[in-house]
Amino acid sequence: MNYLKRRTFLAYAGTLLASLPLAQVSLGSVRKKRKLSFVLLGDLHFDKLSHHDFNYIKEKYAKDLVQIENYSKITKEKLPQLFSTIKKQAANISSQFYLQLGTF
Repeated sequence: MNYLKRRTFLAYAGTLLASLPLAQVSLGSVRKKRKLSFVLLGDLHFDKLSHHDFNYIKEKYAKDLVQIENYSKITKEKLPQLFSTIKKQAANISSQFYLQLGTF
């Protein structure tokens, strides 16, 4: 089985998203134009300390401890503010959906 690498997938997805306005223009004479509004989120690095077995990490991935602690701190301190801002902006543009690319 042939799998896409993450960066290749994101490149294809980005190209597809970038081409949506072109599809809208080319199909404009065929169908009634409708606006498509959505929120696009990148890699959020969501993490919580409670998700990890620190004995295992210290044994196998000791170099990742600082990164895990940093992502967990950002999740706790910044993500609620980010989500609140996103929710307000999505309401202002009448967003139909949220699209999150990258790992969560």
